[in-house]
Amino acid sequence: MIYSLLAVGTFFSQYWPVLALLVALIALYIVSIFRRKKDSEQAQKMIDELKPGTKVKTYTGFYGTIDSIRETTDGKVVMLRIGEEGGKQAFVEIDANAIYGIDSKTDVVYDAQGNIIVKEDDSSKTNNKNKEEEQEPEKAQEQQKEKDERVKKPRKSKNETKDAKDFSASDIQPIKEEKKKTRKTKKEEK
Repeated sequence: MIYSLLAVGTFFSQYWPVLALLVALIALYIVSIFRRKKDSEQAQKMIDELKPGTKVKTYTGFYGTIDSIRETTDGKVVMLRIGEEGGKQAFVEIDANAIYGIDSKTDVVYDAQGNIIVKEDDSSKTNNKNKEEEQEPEKAQEQQKEKDERVKKPRKSKNETKDAKDFSASDIQPIKEEKKKTRKTKKEEK
């Protein structure tokens, strides 16, 4: 009996790194199974909540608006409106599982100084107005000041150089005229 215990102890002392690695791999596999199950449940929940008019993005990179949804023997099929130009609309029919998520992007808008202007959705504005009306006037004013401070950025000084994105057409025209003048003066000097 003692001999068999010594043999087991010798086995573990020789192969403990391999056994530890095996246990770690099994644990990772189990964790990945649960994570995959959770992700598939979230994706199915999103697909079940889809309705016409929802803006979505697909795994292939298309952004569009759901026009209609229909059930088939293969699952849900979505008619996606992906573009509109000159009164004509472009549609594509895709499997609902090809939808990656809900499109919540907003356009970035720059002011004259190149600062980003944050646009709020109309729905969030009405919600914020209702909340502010319920609160005391002082708190509402403080919140508005905080919002204004977040949007503001320090203005660039006149000495700072402009980035390429900061140039407008009115900035480029005088530069072109100045270059023409310098070319003319160089030709006249020769």
